[in-house]
Amino acid sequence: MPDGGALDCVVGDCVDGVLLDRRQKSVVARLSGHRDFSFACSFSPDGRLVATGSQDSSARVYDVRWPQQTLATLCGYMGAMRVVKFSGDGRFLLAAEPADYVHIYDTQTFGLAQDIAFMGETSGAAFSPDSNCLFVGISDALHGSGLAEFTSIDAHGIVDML
Repeated sequence: MPDGGALDCVVGDCVDGVLLDRRQKSVVARLSGHRDFSFACSFSPDGRLVATGSQDSSARVYDVRWPQQTLATLCGYMGAMRVVKFSGDGRFLLAAEPADYVHIYDTQTFGLAQDIAFMGETSGAAFSPDSNCLFVGISDALHGSGLAEFTSIDAHGIVDML
C-alpha cells in the first residue's frame, strides 16, 4: 500500500485475493469474484482502491473500505490480466494481457479510455512516476523484443507512441 499503509494485497494460486493488515497480522478481507487464479495486484496512489488481475481474463477493482463487493470488472480479449497498475496520479489503471493488448481505464468511471494493440508477448507494463508516459515491455521471438514508450497522455487518457 502507498505511503507505508497497513494493508497488503496477496494474490496467487487461489481464486480469491486477500487483504492483510500488516499491523494486526490478520486477514482483513477476501477479494472474491474471479473465476481463476490471480497474477497481479496494485493499490491506487491514495490507497483507497486495489485492483487484481486474473487468469480468467479480467481485472477487478475493489474499494478497500468495502472489499466484499467488486467495484468494477474489466474484461480482456484473449488472455489473463498479468499486469495491473495505477498511474501515479491515480487517473488511470492499466491492465495488460500476456500478448497483444494493454487496456487503459479511466478510474473515475472505469470506462475504457484506450486499448493499445501490438504484436508480441507482454513482458511488463508501467506508467512513469509523473504519469505522462506508459512503457510496455515486449518479448517475442518472432516479432522481436523491446520497450515501447507511449507519451502525451491527455485529459481523455489517449496516449501516442513515441
